[in-house]
Amino acid sequence: MAGAEPVSDRMLDILNDLPELVRVVTKIRGNFYGNSAVVEVNGDLLQVLSRMYWFTGKREYLEWAAAIADYYLNAQHLPTLALDRLRIRDHGCEIISGLCEVYLAPPIHGRKKESNGNPIST
Repeated sequence: MAGAEPVSDRMLDILNDLPELVRVVTKIRGNFYGNSAVVEVNGDLLQVLSRMYWFTGKREYLEWAAAIADYYLNAQHLPTLALDRLRIRDHGCEIISGLCEVYLAPPIHGRKKESNGNPIST
């Protein structure tokens, strides 16, 4: 989405309802989604939340994206630890581009991170 489109309102409605179900996906029921499903869904969420933050200016989208990014940048959940599931192709690359998009937003809008990973205000 590059701006207001016919689907914009519906996309925002879906996104605004989603936190009632989940904020960081840690498990998907069923094995028919493949090994990288959780990483793919969180990567997709990172991308959508970052883009909707830029589109709407709603800080809650950025904070939600930061929570997912913090989950993946935690020593226990680094994407590089899941080499059997992290794929830099379809169904795995979403987490990489999603983390990049979230990384770009905070410095521009005042949310910086200390070297220990804790957010600090500017």
